Amino acid sequence: DTTVKSEQETTAPVTTDKKDGETDADADAEKDEETTAKEEVGDPLDLSPKAVWSDMTVVTKNMFVFFFNANYRYFLQTNSGRLESLGLDPEKSLSSQKQSEKYNWQQYFTLEVYRQLREMIALVDAAKEAGISLDGKDRKEIDEEMATYRAQAEKSGYSEAEFYEKTYGKDVTATDIRACIELRYLANKYYTKTWESYEFSDGECSDYYEKNRDMFLYFDCITNTVPKDDAKVLLECKDPDSFLEAMKDIVTKNNFSGDYEGYKEDIDKLLSSKTARRVSCDSENETVKWALEKGRQAYDVHSAEGENGMVTVTMLLPCEGEKGKVTDVLYRDEVPLKNVMCMIFGDSEGTSGLVKANTIYKNWQEEPTEDRFGSLMLMYNGSKTENVYRTLLNSKVDAWLFSADRKDGDCTVIEEEGGAYLVYKLPDSGAAWLYEVREHLKEEAYADEVDRVIDKYPTKYEAEIVYNVIEVEVK
Repeated sequence: DTTVKSEQETTAPVTTDKKDGETDADADAEKDEETTAKEEVGDPLDLSPKAVWSDMTVVTKNMFVFFFNANYRYFLQTNSGRLESLGLDPEKSLSSQKQSEKYNWQQYFTLEVYRQLREMIALVDAAKEAGISLDGKDRKEIDEEMATYRAQAEKSGYSEAEFYEKTYGKDVTATDIRACIELRYLANKYYTKTWESYEFSDGECSDYYEKNRDMFLYFDCITNTVPKDDAKVLLECKDPDSFLEAMKDIVTKNNFSGDYEGYKEDIDKLLSSKTARRVSCDSENETVKWALEKGRQAYDVHSAEGENGMVTVTMLLPCEGEKGKVTDVLYRDEVPLKNVMCMIFGDSEGTSGLVKANTIYKNWQEEPTEDRFGSLMLMYNGSKTENVYRTLLNSKVDAWLFSADRKDGDCTVIEEEGGAYLVYKLPDSGAAWLYEVREHLKEEAYADEVDRVIDKYPTKYEAEIVYNVIEVEVK
């Protein structure tokens, strides 16, 4: 979302330390006492003035500059393909470019970063009051994260200090970055503890589902975006076979110079990716609204015209299999979510990933237990993935994991171009729809908690600092 919608986020908090009912002299005296106390502690962050703060937590100017530029760089990275359409040119100053009718890009990022910090500081304060603190494991992970910053600095060819300033802003140091990471960790610890405390019964989930059914429904379809003139052929199709055949002709003509035989493998792979696409009804787009209309049937076809004369044509497919049928085309997902441990071995320097995976698999078969696989997974940088939906994993892994005859404890090597997967199936979680409903209930509960802590632990900021951050040059 490229607009700042919250009224709260656009209102500058007070920029003085004076509390309600205090005189200027009282506020000055209190500030002097704080300064004296800080000097006794000798906090190196005191070299930078306060930018955003609460009664218990301070984000200094240098920390704010880091947060601002890290946020800016992340935005550029994740939106690299659409910066021009957003109206953002990294080679120009943020303040000279309009983000919306109301804000320039400098103001937009300032408000975004302040909003994030307001929540983070409130969570940190709540954590402190709840007696939550960083432990040895947290500090070890923070040390490892800081090591990646040092490695990046070494790779850049600059000194560590120069790298931080060029990447994250003037005067930003390793001390500032570490302080920011520690705040994030502590806020996340409060978030995790709060999130894990929420429990909702199956009955509560069912009631919520009945009141918000459309949010948890899906439909399967074949869909393709084609030039307007080609859309007419697809709209006349009455079944999936004719629809796919028409798609094949259009794709071959427009993208492969009409040479199907010469590019058969590529074309078939492309068509396969557009078949039985699982679409969530929890959105406001035109196709979803159409699919939710009463009386909608399998093989109905819809078109939605987009930019540049392109049209997205969609054919509904019938609800089949383990899906919880609601209508002929709509379903709630009854398939249990999957849990899996996985190791990935890529081909490298003449070493076959498939051979490596088979070697580890043979090793595991000497003691074929879940614990043994877990130990090997840690040795070879594997990962455990929980609550997996269909189609989220590699297609071959997905097909294996969701096979009807798959059993807990099954293990196999799956060959893939450029390497192989070694996977182990863990026991399933509950039905997908039930998990989704429970997550929605948790999100609503957590949103209420965030509002509560933000009200309880208010922040102030120094406008002269936060509204005048100079962004780093990003090439």
